[in-house]
Amino acid sequence: MKNKYNATKVTYYGKTFASKREGERYLELLDMKLKGEIEDLELQVPYSLLDDFSYMGKKVKGISYIIDFQYITKQGDLVVEDVKGYRPYHYELKKKLFLSRYSHIVFKET
Repeated sequence: MKNKYNATKVTYYGKTFASKREGERYLELLDMKLKGEIEDLELQVPYSLLDDFSYMGKKVKGISYIIDFQYITKQGDLVVEDVKGYRPYHYELKKKLFLSRYSHIVFKET
């Protein structure tokens, strides 16, 4: 089945991914985990970019960014990865907000 960006969804080990590329990266990360190169692999991790707030008495929903993968390296670095093929118009904005707010986290695009 194709998603809104014309990517084909795939399923590996009971987990469905938005694209073949994302699914293949998951398999690579699983292999790295088995080899002891990374640990604490998580998928679809939400990060807050802008908290909820009020404007003229009305509640405004914040902005979040869901990272494809998160893990810790042998060196102890927290790494987040976003698998990108197509880059929607809002991607660069969310990426910059993420980098600004979470400068202590290693950000990778694959």
